[in-house]
This record gives sequence, structure tokens and C-alpha cells, in this order.
Amino acid sequence: DPKVWERLIHPADFRRLRIKVMRLKAMRLQINEEIRVINQQSRQTRWLLLKAVPVLSPSGAYEGWEGFGLDITGKRRAEEELISERRRIEALYEVARALKVLNDPLLVARDGLKALIGATGSAAGCVYRTDRTGTSVEIAAHEGVSDAFVVGSSSLHQPDGALWDTIRKREGRLIGDLSEEQ
Repeated sequence: DPKVWERLIHPADFRRLRIKVMRLKAMRLQINEEIRVINQQSRQTRWLLLKAVPVLSPSGAYEGWEGFGLDITGKRRAEEELISERRRIEALYEVARALKVLNDPLLVARDGLKALIGATGSAAGCVYRTDRTGTSVEIAAHEGVSDAFVVGSSSLHQPDGALWDTIRKREGRLIGDLSEEQ
């Protein structure tokens, strides 16, 4: 089946690999690529290290490829975990630096939020603060949220709302996609 590779290889990787194979075939060079393959029954994606060399006839004509693939899914997951951990450490450093250098709590909140967004790969976020009595709340810093969310977020400020529950429990909460108009 000529379409088997198109079904097995992740679409983005297939397009990239097809272009590279044509170029390497013309240049008679080896393939050394990391690609995602999709199990047709489970739809699970695995990473493969694909290595192949062109097979040439005695006269030097291209006849095909000879190679192998190694499952490197564990390696890729470990790399992603290391990247994620590095982002968390950088975020902690940025917050610690902001606490040491900046005197304004709003600037600390802003820098801390930016660091947290970078560490989590999020596109947007908000930091809220309460007054000393704990009876009022306002947005202290926001990044990547729509103006409509900022203006419309007053409903979150009600004492019986999700925001107050989060404040009382002293925990973070995912509110949804803050970058969309709400």
C-alpha cells in the first residue's frame, strides 16, 4: 500500500520527512531523523529514531533505502521533563530575584506571573490581591488576557464566587482560557 507511511507517520513529520528524503536521495546521503509514528489501533503516538542509507547499484544508480527505526519515546519524554523542570527553576529564580530587587508588590506580582506563565507554557494568567481586611479583591497583574475578561471579571470578585473560594483555600485554580473574549 503506497499510502501506508502517510497513515503511520504523524502528518507534520511526514511532510518534513518526505521533503528531506527527496533531497537526501538526490544527494545520496543517509537519513537520520526523529519522527512520530501513530499506532493505527490505539492511536498512541511513539517517537522513532529513523536511520537509513541509500542503496546503490554497482553502477551507482539509486535503488532504495536500507535502515532501521529505534523507539526513543522514553528519551523524548525525559527531555520534555528536563525542559519543564528547567522552566520551573527559572521561574523560581525570577520570582526570588523580583522579591529581592523590587519593592513594589505589584511589580513582584507582574514578574512572578510572567515567570509562571513561561514555566507552565501558558498563554495567559492573572494575579489577584485582597485588601488587608480580606473583603475586596482586584487584579494585581495580568498577562495575555482579553480586555473583555479584565472588565468582566468583576463577577469573580463576589464573596461567594470561585475566586474567593480559591483565596480562602490558598491554592491556584485554572479558570479557563483567559486569552479568549469572554
